[in-house]
Amino acid sequence: MVQSLGEKIVEAFTGNQLIHLLNCFFQISDVEHVQHLLSTLDEDVQKTLSQLMQTETVAEGSIISDEKLVEQWNGLWAEWGEVLEELGDEGGEYAARDYDWEAPYFESYAFAADLERVAERMLPLLDEIHQFGIESDDLFEKAIRDIHRGLQLYPDWMGALDGDPCVLEVVTTRCVLSWEWLCAESPIAFIRSLRRIEESVRQVELDRGQFIDFLAALPEEVRKTLYDYLSENRNEPFWQSRLENVRSRWHKIYHAWRGDFDFEGYLEDCRRLLSTNWEYGIPVVEYLISKEDFTDADQTARQTVMSFLRPADGVEWMPESSLLIGRSEYRFNMGSPPGGIATVLRDWAVAAEKLGMKERVVSLKFQLATHEHAYDWDVVLAAYREIEQASFGKTAARLLWQWIDFVTRRYTGFSFYKNQQTGESWVVWLIEAVCDPTKNNVWFLDKIRLWLQTLAENSTDEIKAHYDLVALLTCDLNELYGIKRYSSKFIGEICQERSRYEEQQQTQSRRTWLERSHAEPLIDPVMEWWRKCAAHLVPDPSTASRSDYTVHARWLHLLREINPTDYQAVVAKWQAEHKRRTNLWKAIRARGLPC
Repeated sequence: MVQSLGEKIVEAFTGNQLIHLLNCFFQISDVEHVQHLLSTLDEDVQKTLSQLMQTETVAEGSIISDEKLVEQWNGLWAEWGEVLEELGDEGGEYAARDYDWEAPYFESYAFAADLERVAERMLPLLDEIHQFGIESDDLFEKAIRDIHRGLQLYPDWMGALDGDPCVLEVVTTRCVLSWEWLCAESPIAFIRSLRRIEESVRQVELDRGQFIDFLAALPEEVRKTLYDYLSENRNEPFWQSRLENVRSRWHKIYHAWRGDFDFEGYLEDCRRLLSTNWEYGIPVVEYLISKEDFTDADQTARQTVMSFLRPADGVEWMPESSLLIGRSEYRFNMGSPPGGIATVLRDWAVAAEKLGMKERVVSLKFQLATHEHAYDWDVVLAAYREIEQASFGKTAARLLWQWIDFVTRRYTGFSFYKNQQTGESWVVWLIEAVCDPTKNNVWFLDKIRLWLQTLAENSTDEIKAHYDLVALLTCDLNELYGIKRYSSKFIGEICQERSRYEEQQQTQSRRTWLERSHAEPLIDPVMEWWRKCAAHLVPDPSTASRSDYTVHARWLHLLREINPTDYQAVVAKWQAEHKRRTNLWKAIRARGLPC
């Protein structure tokens, strides 16, 4: 077959040469020649070339021919297919092991991430591909079923069909939903297609957040149609199991639509389901306040917080007696909307004020302050003063001490689950020096000097137990006054270690108050404590795990800088007791330490 001139040119030149050739051709061609050229081209090429010539600046790939777009689309589905080809292979791309000796399992996150990279390039093409009519309406339904069939190919022991479902990522989910929406003849047909997908596969799911966001963004008239459809069919087993399950995405969507189109029914559902989802109490309390039913608002707000906490002992929480953020149950709800529980506390305070419940009002304001600004000592102190000035001294003291206990535990890493008391510490004394009119910064400084002096004379166990508190004070003093100059490596490492556990919001107020107390005279007693006690903090080599002595050598290195005499004593002791631990001495020599 004889080649055309165009085919010969494409074979004869490089890509860059072809670009240069075309540029030169259009530069020397007059308008009449270009118009004649356009008239001889097919419609797709003619339209694309005209757009390119009429646009001065064109983003790369923003104008392409329909045929080029279809070529890209087919290429993307080829990539999608390559990802799916890896499914079912127990030694393939998505068979992962945590340890070499363990059996592999299906790594759904890596698989979904690879599909996502393809979907990100698919999404901008969907509208035009649908207009071309070259794909079937069930394109993505089939694609999801293909994923499920691929999972079925894995051996049972890999858990691909028994473990957590494979959740497609955000853009992949949007591709599926957008295509179903484009192809649906009506809103009802759209929702039925989503039902078909759910019913056809059980181990492949769409991204929950994107699913909810997509349906929530549909036009109002569409949402109303879908709401009515779900209401009419809510007793069907498929819909009933989803609409009555508060954790279901369908329940969340339907509940939101009910708030839009049947507010009374929405409030009834919120009350009925409050014990299973505390967030349902928010609109009820707001509604009751708007109707000036403050007694019911007070009761519902209390029920909402109880649903938020779900205390194991079942004892009712009251804002006057227990600090909300100090409850262990509070910690498990920190992933909830940050403004949610604050809204409840704020509305509850409004209801309590209308009912004349003064102690509850000031207590709720304290709860709100500690919830929103737990580490802003000035804000918390102002809320404490408000309770105190309202003549509820016992309540003020109780809540303040619970807050002190909370921040001290967070500063030093004490567990929420242990019933141990934080006891007296310099953090407590710093707060006391401001809150107690009988005390001041002189009292605070004397208290710390005595504490450090006494602690240095205690047992090794006692010294280790107070390490976090002394390290905390050391790092704060270093931040304020630069005490690294006294022992640069030692102080530097102590502070670097602590910085991994604290964010700026946790340190700012504490350091501000410490600076207000004129704490610079504490530098010498703190450094003296480290010199006396550092040897007690060097870990015993007999406690090493798997002959790893990295930490032991590190502490020995620090000890040498802060107290060379104690360093020599520790090395001599280890030479007598641990001379056969060859890895220990290798770790020490690797630090360049004399031994």
